[in-house]
Amino acid sequence: MDQLTWPEINQRLGCKCPDFLQLVDVLLCIPASTADCERGVNLMKKGKSVWRLDLRPDTLSDLLTVQLSSPDIEHFDPDSAIQVCSQQSKEARFNGKWKESR
Repeated sequence: MDQLTWPEINQRLGCKCPDFLQLVDVLLCIPASTADCERGVNLMKKGKSVWRLDLRPDTLSDLLTVQLSSPDIEHFDPDSAIQVCSQQSKEARFNGKWKESR
């Protein structure tokens, strides 16, 4: 029997039973657990601690985005981040000296 991918099934049967296929799409999007949501709430609690009560919502959102999308510290390789930071620092110094000399 030939195996079909979900896009192929949608393409072949989309005109025959679109409501059913849309329902299956929605069901396939439901997460199997709430672990990711719970992890996000825990990170938010850590980020918005007593020492950081003055954080603006957009700053807190940025911190959570970094925390949720970053690898665990055991798997983090800082080399690329160091290179980006170093390059930006060099550009800032160059731009600052160039502006002062104008």
